[in-house]
Amino acid sequence: MRLDLKTHLRCAKIVLRSKTPDCARQEFYGRMMAYFAVRSLIHEAALKADEDPDQLSFLQAVRVVRRKLPTAIAVPPRKRKTFHDAVLNEILQERVASSQNRRNRLGVKRKMSNFPLHRQTDPPLPAIDIATAILIIK
Repeated sequence: MRLDLKTHLRCAKIVLRSKTPDCARQEFYGRMMAYFAVRSLIHEAALKADEDPDQLSFLQAVRVVRRKLPTAIAVPPRKRKTFHDAVLNEILQERVASSQNRRNRLGVKRKMSNFPLHRQTDPPLPAIDIATAILIIK
C-alpha cells in the first residue's frame, strides 16, 4: 500500500479514539474505506480520460473530495450524474510527475551508531602474515 494513507489522510498523526478493540477496528476500517473511495474516484477519472491512474494526484483528489463532500448531500437525484462528472473533471486537473525514470535512486538511511563509519576512502588495514601471527600467539 502507498504512503498516501499515512501522509495525505493524516493517519500517522491521528490516534484512534476508540476505547474498545472492536471500535478501534471499526475506526480503522473507516479510514481504509475512505482511502479506497478516493482511489476508486482516481481510477474512474483515469478511465474516463484514458490515462494512467498513477499520473493523477492523490492529494488533489483528497482536496476535491473534502471540498465537495458537504455539498454532495444537497444535490438532487437528477443532478447527481452531473455532480459526479464535475468531481471527476476536477480530479483530472492535476497531474504528478512519473517516478519511473527518477535520476536519484532511492536509498535507506543508516541507523545512527556510536562507532565511526568505515568508508572506502579509509586506508585498508595492514595485511598480517598468518604464519607469523600463529607463532606470536604460541
